Amino acid sequence: MSKWWERLGIGVSPTQGEQKMSVVGNEAWLKAQDITDARRLIESGKATGDNEMIETGKARLRFALGKQTPEDEDLFRKK
Repeated sequence: MSKWWERLGIGVSPTQGEQKMSVVGNEAWLKAQDITDARRLIESGKATGDNEMIETGKARLRFALGKQTPEDEDLFRKK
């Protein structure tokens, strides 16, 4: 069954946002998922007032973006 726009002869291309969010390859998908998870941790920490959750989320985000600090490594070593 074809989509309605295909039956009308209309081509629908992805929006710029959809193209930006599309991920090619398993490694890129995992990195995108790590970034999303880190942001969710930060948001949840802000919502609940849990400073440790916020700091862990920020550290995970820096790690996912390749901007980790020595303090981040210490934070993950403790746990």
